[in-house]
Amino acid sequence: MPFSVVRLNTSFVIVLATMLFALPASAQDSVVPAEVEGLNLSHLSPDLTLAWVPVTQDAVGQPEVIDHYRIYRGDGPRFPEQFELAGVSPAPTFLEAGLIAGDQYYLVTAVDLSGNEGGARSSGFTSAPALSGYWTETNIELAWTDAVPAGDV
Repeated sequence: MPFSVVRLNTSFVIVLATMLFALPASAQDSVVPAEVEGLNLSHLSPDLTLAWVPVTQDAVGQPEVIDHYRIYRGDGPRFPEQFELAGVSPAPTFLEAGLIAGDQYYLVTAVDLSGNEGGARSSGFTSAPALSGYWTETNIELAWTDAVPAGDV
């Protein structure tokens, strides 16, 4: 590597010449992650838990590293007008603690390391079944409400 020597008073200073070279520009990730699949909802009063299959690919099928997931909650089927961010999760699960009033829709998206957000996938349920029951010394009675919409169960 070339260098030059400069004398300042009684000491020597070695100045190393820097070699400037252009680094190849890395292509910025602009492909969104694939949609979340296998979204399930379970309701153990008063809490509600969402779980899904981890996203490992982008929308075109290439390997993808997911930074976190965004969970949206809404009171109607129109996204994003009727939805708000309920929370984020680094893992493929989310706990909604406490009873939410009325029927709710949930959507989950994956966000990659570049901040690209994938498409939303609905939980498929607007109202989770609620379990109730009682027992005696000889009998157990269980009952539950229907999930809505029933055709998606």
